[in-house]
Amino acid sequence: MGASTQELYNLSYAIRELSCPYHPQVIYKLSFFFQCLQILQGLNIDDLMKVAMYAQSATLIIGATVGSMVADIYGRRRLLFSSLAAMLILHCLVAVSVSWLMFIVLRALAVGFAGATLVVSFVLVIEFLGPDWRDACTCSCLWVLGAIVLSVQTLITVHWRWLALISGGLCLPLVAAFFTSSESVRWLQCQQRFPEAENGLREVVSVNAATVTNIMQLLDQSRGCIVNNMHYKRFTYLDLFHSLASTRWTLTLVYTGTVTSCVYWCLLGRVRQITGQAAVDIFLPFIVDLPLTWSVIVVSRCLGRRWCLFLYAVASSFSLMCVLVLHITGNLAHMPSLVTGLALFGKTIDDDDDDDYDDDDDDGDEDDDDDEEEEEEEEEEEEEDFMYKYNLDVEKCMGFAVAVSSGSAGLMLSNTLDFLEQYHYTIPFVVYGAMMASVGVVGLFFPETIHRSLNNVQQCHHRKIPLQEGARLVGRPPNLWDDC
Repeated sequence: MGASTQELYNLSYAIRELSCPYHPQVIYKLSFFFQCLQILQGLNIDDLMKVAMYAQSATLIIGATVGSMVADIYGRRRLLFSSLAAMLILHCLVAVSVSWLMFIVLRALAVGFAGATLVVSFVLVIEFLGPDWRDACTCSCLWVLGAIVLSVQTLITVHWRWLALISGGLCLPLVAAFFTSSESVRWLQCQQRFPEAENGLREVVSVNAATVTNIMQLLDQSRGCIVNNMHYKRFTYLDLFHSLASTRWTLTLVYTGTVTSCVYWCLLGRVRQITGQAAVDIFLPFIVDLPLTWSVIVVSRCLGRRWCLFLYAVASSFSLMCVLVLHITGNLAHMPSLVTGLALFGKTIDDDDDDDYDDDDDDGDEDDDDDEEEEEEEEEEEEEDFMYKYNLDVEKCMGFAVAVSSGSAGLMLSNTLDFLEQYHYTIPFVVYGAMMASVGVVGLFFPETIHRSLNNVQQCHHRKIPLQEGARLVGRPPNLWDDC
């Protein structure tokens, strides 16, 4: 094997090369440091890839969990661009990795910041959209463009160091959007920063195609709703369980998101090499998902989100169970490609079954307004919409982080089901079909949300007292509760 080819696939080769005195002193010290650690020694390439996958999935959960809480407390805009910049810089630094340990650590850190970026970017964009556009936004699957761009990059170079630099460097100019973007108006209002919210809303309305004539009335209504129902406080993940209903919805979503993501990744592993061309196989499985994913926009409006979820989950289950019929009839012996076709079709429907809970209409009061990282966004999109719909403005990022975490947990769980292949080739399909059927049944615990608005603020306990006890008070002053 030549030196250039060996460096392409073997990180340990770079360590020997760095003994040259012409390399920078910092890189040489890093090389010596990671050689002394003696971690991950003796692992083959498959084991190293699994370690990298688990590390990235774990840091994605941590990044989404921590970043979402920070965003709900300190604001969306600053965290979005700081985490985006950190993610891109760390991704570029992957190119200087001198060992597998350094490579995995840098990748895991980059994915951790990617989790925070993903959560905040989704919530911030949706909070500026009106109800009529939210379905189209959440089901657009524009992230597939990232897989296509990555495929184009592989046509330029297949060297992993250059791919890391190109992938991170191409997006660095996006950080400059910090100076042209606005903070979420909804978040500013919930923080009772009404002058800033008014300025931000006026800025958004100024670029609208339609004129908003009652902007002051909308601002007064939203201000009165917030002042009369809640006070300023810092919310935590415990607030996702502030009632029995929200607890049931959250637990239901965690189950459906985890199981759906697990099945999707198991099936994706079967269709990764459809054509045998790496540049095409990077994005082809995701392109196939687009038509059915877009159909969610229409079907959910006709049937409702709950029954749309049930329909797609059961359809995926039936398509996976068909392998039993084909096995009994013996057709698979003559057409083995049918197994791949069933996996591809079942994966496509599986991708859609949780897209149904889009964030269609809150109250609409103030606005009309590299390979693993790209693929991980797929599982997160599956359950993101429901959490946005059911979580309040003050905790939307935390709710979406729960959805992202459940998708990442499904990815890790999918790697534990490899043993099913040892029994019979039909066993995995039967298990996947049963799992998707359970998603359809459990999804019925969700209430219907289509064309229904929900409260955007969490009513504080001391604000409820006048409603519950006011009738018992004799001679109550008219403004007794106004200063609470």
